[in-house]
Amino acid sequence: MKTFVKYDYFIQLVTLIVCIVGAVMEYKDWKFIEFYFAVGGVQLVSYLIRLFLQLKQSSDFRVYGLTIMPVWICLLLVDQKIYNEFTMALMGIFLLISLFYTPMMAILYVYDCYNTYEPYKSQL
Repeated sequence: MKTFVKYDYFIQLVTLIVCIVGAVMEYKDWKFIEFYFAVGGVQLVSYLIRLFLQLKQSSDFRVYGLTIMPVWICLLLVDQKIYNEFTMALMGIFLLISLFYTPMMAILYVYDCYNTYEPYKSQL
């Protein structure tokens, strides 16, 4: 568990930095959208693993889950074509709004990973 916490923090930090640099360099032609999927995908896997580990869940971790998991659920529903016109409109609005808050949530998640890693830092 200690090793996972350490690697998780560094993977999250490096992924966030690389994707931010890539998004800034490729801001034309909507290439910055790749930032959302690259960072979000890595954080989703990490979130699901941390959810089932015996780690203390902070309030930041819970807020992240409550705000990000619906985005992935909407994307899954759109991908599987499980919707009607009304739900498609709601999901579209929700996904557009999430374009603004997900970068802040990504930074919050990396900060939470750091806070989880900090107590184990001296033990590793």
